[in-house]
Amino acid sequence: MKFTSLLHHVTVERLRSAYGELNRGAAVGIDGMTWTEYGRRLDQNLIELHDRVHRGAYRPQAGRRVFIAKADGTRRPLAIVSMEDKIVQRAVNEVLNAIYEEDFYGFCHGFRPRRGTHDALDALSVALQRKRVNWYWTQTSRASSTRWGMSGCESSSNIGSATRG
Repeated sequence: MKFTSLLHHVTVERLRSAYGELNRGAAVGIDGMTWTEYGRRLDQNLIELHDRVHRGAYRPQAGRRVFIAKADGTRRPLAIVSMEDKIVQRAVNEVLNAIYEEDFYGFCHGFRPRRGTHDALDALSVALQRKRVNWYWTQTSRASSTRWGMSGCESSSNIGSATRG
């Protein structure tokens, strides 16, 4: 099946649903807009947002950059997006998930609804205990926010053999 346009699925109703699913207490983006403030004129805001999206006039705003402390003492950069960006991202995510979710294999966990890192590790643990494993591969990444003034990634890989008694 070939899709030429999916924008008609981003409706005012879908935007309203996306707004309702957002975390009401989440940090505000660069626009300073809280969930409650946006909701005071929800119908008008969503109609205007829908119009801008469909006219091609909608432009995401820059994210507000904050740094989160990590257990090892380093800080991880995080961009907090504006309220309307959160709504549009959630709505588009719903449209794309409805199309592509059925095509993913059951063992795929990255960025999927109701599947996270811990689910992937649990599945790996079960597979390693139940199946014969001859080889394994591990990869670690360390975020670096200092290289060229932007976020980069340094990684290392190890390949080894595994034996079970």
